[in-house]
Amino acid sequence: MNVLFVLAALLLGLMLAVGGETGLFSFLGMFLNVIVFLGMCYFLYQHANVYLTAFISCVLIACINFFFVNGWNQRTQSAFIGTLIVMVVVCLIVPYIVNKAYIQGFAAEETEELGHFTMLIDVNFSQLSLAVILVGMMGAVTDSALAVASAMTEVKEHHPTISQNELLSSGLRMGRDILGTTINTLFFAFFGSQLALIIWFKDLHYSFGQLLNSQLLVAELLTMLLTGMFAVLILPFTAWICAKRYTID
Repeated sequence: MNVLFVLAALLLGLMLAVGGETGLFSFLGMFLNVIVFLGMCYFLYQHANVYLTAFISCVLIACINFFFVNGWNQRTQSAFIGTLIVMVVVCLIVPYIVNKAYIQGFAAEETEELGHFTMLIDVNFSQLSLAVILVGMMGAVTDSALAVASAMTEVKEHHPTISQNELLSSGLRMGRDILGTTINTLFFAFFGSQLALIIWFKDLHYSFGQLLNSQLLVAELLTMLLTGMFAVLILPFTAWICAKRYTID
């Protein structure tokens, strides 16, 4: 526990040294996000509507990441609008994908570990899968949205007479610049966190076909791929919104 406090203090010190006041608010925002996440878990445990609870929780997380940390301004407003659009798209298409992929519930590999627990869980796992994907994508989506919005704000400030089409083209170019790093971050985060799972599959001597049909692996890969898709989708949405808002006469 002492190590955790020391590391937390070092993180706070580095964030203050590099980011100043913004670094402090970022550090506090991290804890607020944890509180929101724990609150979501509590309401889900109390059998609240999964879709509504997850959506409201993600809106609160977006508000913390944008407005609490970076203030109420044009770039955070634009990034927030883009994030809301992507969240609505997620809520519309992810339930269909989850049902078709059959990834809801516990995988066969988990049944032995859960054998001494009751299986009478009064939760809709199809809906819970949407909540997992929605919350899991928020970090990458909000990061990409704010990166594009901030860059386009700088372009507009340095070129006040820039046209809407030119600003949009500039925003799309910036989006393409961060596209590779965003996807690679998600890719290595997945394989880093699932390294033990990959080794476990090797010890189980799964064939390639069994691997592709493993619910446990498919669920994790699907989450990573969907998160990547929405992190990419936020880029043109945010660029278009910023171009519209920044060039209003």
